[in-house]
Amino acid sequence: MREWMSFKPNYIEKVACEDEADAQIITCLIQKGVGGLLPSAIATELAEYGLKRWDVTHRIQRMNKKLMKELGQKAAEKRGHLWAPTGFVLDAWGNEKLEEFQ
Repeated sequence: MREWMSFKPNYIEKVACEDEADAQIITCLIQKGVGGLLPSAIATELAEYGLKRWDVTHRIQRMNKKLMKELGQKAAEKRGHLWAPTGFVLDAWGNEKLEEFQ
C-alpha cells in the first residue's frame, strides 16, 4: 500500500474523472461523508447532468477501476445500497476541503 504517500484531490480527479459529472459525483459523496448516499439521491442532486441511478453506479465503478489501476485505491465503496467515499478519498480532500462543504 502507498499509505506514506499523499495525493492531491485534483490529481485523483484527473485520474478517475472523465468529465464534470464524475467530479460532481465525488463531491456529493464527500459532502455526505461516511454515511453514504443512494445512487438515486446522487442522480437527483445532479439532475442537470441527466443521470439515472444506474448511470451513477456505472460511473462510480468506472472511477474505482481507473483509480485501482493507477493507485491501487478506490474512490467509493458500497455500504448496503449506499455509496460512500473511501478513507483514501476523504484523506486526500482533507479537513480543510471538507470544511468548505459545511
